[in-house]
Amino acid sequence: MACSTGPGLPPAIPEGTWGGDDAGLLLSATAAHVHVGCTQGNFSAPIPVGGDGRFTAEGRYSHLHELYPVGTGQSHPAILSGRLVGDARLTFSVRVTDGGEEYGPVEVHRGVEPAMQNCPICRLPESEKAP
Repeated sequence: MACSTGPGLPPAIPEGTWGGDDAGLLLSATAAHVHVGCTQGNFSAPIPVGGDGRFTAEGRYSHLHELYPVGTGQSHPAILSGRLVGDARLTFSVRVTDGGEEYGPVEVHRGVEPAMQNCPICRLPESEKAP
């Protein structure tokens, strides 16, 4: 049975772990940590959802060569965008705005651990951890 969008959507993407095939989104009240393959980034949260399920958030993103085998600490301005369907499935892409690279689209599901192939899933930034 397909989920519907429109009335009844939450006002923001629900917090929690969202996982898919080689993709993940770790979302708290104030930060979103995203992986697509061996790339990663952090975006502002909460992430508001429009009546059609679409969303965007600004943040910073790092390419594979900036993360592995040794992290360089470099990141680029980026836009996270996609569509929430119901309250437990979303599709998203990341577009790096200073280079034009795009990662995705990928599909993730709330409450599912990310199934990363060759790169580990990271965690929320240190500032998001409980004391």
